[in-house]
Amino acid sequence: MATQAEFLETIRNSLGRSSPLATAPTPPQLDERLIRLVQTDIGLPTLFARQAAGNAMGVTTLAVEDLVGGITDLLKRLSCQTIALPKSKLFDALDVADQLNAAGLTARRWDELTVDEIFTFDAGLTDVYAAVAETGSLVVRANPDHGRSLSLVPPIHLAVVQPKDLLPDLMDLMLKLEREGSGSGTVIITGPSKTTDIEGNLVTGVHGPKQVHVFVLE
Repeated sequence: MATQAEFLETIRNSLGRSSPLATAPTPPQLDERLIRLVQTDIGLPTLFARQAAGNAMGVTTLAVEDLVGGITDLLKRLSCQTIALPKSKLFDALDVADQLNAAGLTARRWDELTVDEIFTFDAGLTDVYAAVAETGSLVVRANPDHGRSLSLVPPIHLAVVQPKDLLPDLMDLMLKLEREGSGSGTVIITGPSKTTDIEGNLVTGVHGPKQVHVFVLE
């Protein structure tokens, strides 16, 4: 069997080279249509909503001024009384926690909670780090103001997607994470938690939320 050096030497000779390259060759520019399933000029909100719905997520598209009302109505329809949410610029600007409390619900922020308390909440409400249109996936990244438990522990997860969060495909997500760092807890959510036992029976909600609902802001 040829050694690695002998194998590389064979390839080098076949290419007509007498020595290794000093620098790596510049890759050619490829047409985006040839290498990506989702082009950057497509309607990302529509594609994301369609793919997320196909992943068994509930999807609602609305204006930002209608967001708190939409969240409140959904929580009441789902019989949720207690809601945990992160310390978020968007939620703080919209006064989400106070408005939910004023509507008769109990909303508490991550900086007011312990991890153990999260297990007693009916729902977790989060914003997202990104939303991938190609797969209809939510990307949630943990930080000191946004514990990973918010989207993983309560039986119902509500997520808010802003226009700036939308990415065409997973390639864009990987590039974004490469630039900004993945941190210690980046989670890609593609629908409610599902698992299958040894007999092939599908069970929902064993390792995470049973329901995922997404509000896509216009």
